[in-house]
Amino acid sequence: MNFLQKIKANYLPYVSIVAALYWFVPLWIKIYDFAFLSAVYEIAWLPMVILLFVLPLVSIFSWKKEGYPTRSKNLFSLFLNLVTLLVILLKK
Repeated sequence: MNFLQKIKANYLPYVSIVAALYWFVPLWIKIYDFAFLSAVYEIAWLPMVILLFVLPLVSIFSWKKEGYPTRSKNLFSLFLNLVTLLVILLKK
């Protein structure tokens, strides 16, 4: 595994956690009751939508390059991204 793949494998789960938290926080907190929080939420909306659909693909390709190990950070990232996507698509 070269240097860039190691960096991507180490940061991909953290980016997935940030993206998941972005989508789950409005389920717990009323974002629009706080001016600053709602402004940050609205500014970050487009990049998070892109990440919501791109991160599972990046996780799959990274996991494939590793040789499909079951104890992979990319597999964790893939499951987290899929759960986030399902929650977003199935919530009311």
